Amino acid sequence: MPRLRLNPRGENHFDEVEPTVLSAQESADSDPPVTRLAIRDGMVTVTANDNDNGSGVFRTWYIVEGETRRLYEGPFPISSSVAAVSAFSEDVAGNLEYPGARVELQ
Repeated sequence: MPRLRLNPRGENHFDEVEPTVLSAQESADSDPPVTRLAIRDGMVTVTANDNDNGSGVFRTWYIVEGETRRLYEGPFPISSSVAAVSAFSEDVAGNLEYPGARVELQ
């Protein structure tokens, strides 16, 4: 199976990873996770929860208006000039929540 080349930082450095095949058909979990955004004192916190019998949250991304999608790794600062921020998640079974959560700031 071919390796995936990812450019997570938008630089000339690529990470190579083995692909993981996720399949909702192989799981009783067919509901996507739910993502929430909280903004306090210029910091954005993203939380994601899967349903009670779900496979668990696999990863969460966020998008600051005008920027590319980024993998969420913890709270991050946001400028007062930003118009909106959004986030969405995927669970281990491959269920993708989209469009997810969005907060308009202006």
